[in-house]
Amino acid sequence: MTVEDSPPLPTASEVRSYVVAQWDINWQWHEVFARFAERKGERATLVSVGDVQCSYFYITPQCTIQVTGRFPDGQSKTLPMFAQFERDKRGNLVEVIVTYHEVPKR
Repeated sequence: MTVEDSPPLPTASEVRSYVVAQWDINWQWHEVFARFAERKGERATLVSVGDVQCSYFYITPQCTIQVTGRFPDGQSKTLPMFAQFERDKRGNLVEVIVTYHEVPKR
């Protein structure tokens, strides 16, 4: 399989809609976000989904997604989240790699 045979890249709008729809279900984006924000066990509320950039990682669409969440104490945090997608038979996005986050070097 080559990039030409790969599923089409998701649009930013599709990815934003996916994150909003999946925040509390499926891969539990809110839990992953809290863990990456070093606040494991807390529940973050989705504030916004910002910039989305998608490209191919080998032959799989991979997207970088700027996500802002708010914690119960009112603190907000914006993190770059990453996800890889395929499409189901109806053309809908399906996440194939659990969301992850790069820890900045200190």
